[in-house]
Amino acid sequence: MGRFLPLARRAGLPRPLTQRYINGFRVDFHWPELGLIIETDGGRFHASAAQQTADRRRDQVHTAAGFTCLRFTHAQIRYQPANVIEILEQVGNRLGRVAAAS
Repeated sequence: MGRFLPLARRAGLPRPLTQRYINGFRVDFHWPELGLIIETDGGRFHASAAQQTADRRRDQVHTAAGFTCLRFTHAQIRYQPANVIEILEQVGNRLGRVAAAS
């Protein structure tokens, strides 16, 4: 969580709600005004096939409910921050991003 929030801020996203329950699942980050849910996956808890299947199911439930869901790995956040920011900017623009956080 600690590495992701500065990237979201640099992408111009407002401050998200964190660790909230949406559609029966606890999500890492939620922007209700954008209809955006972002999960940040560490390798330790998301490496098994069973957990990856469960993660896909969660994403499908959120998408069916009308949310845009994104999932970033720890490696992407740590080693490819420019790519993460670029994706966040594009999605924020598409969803009608509200004013950039100060």
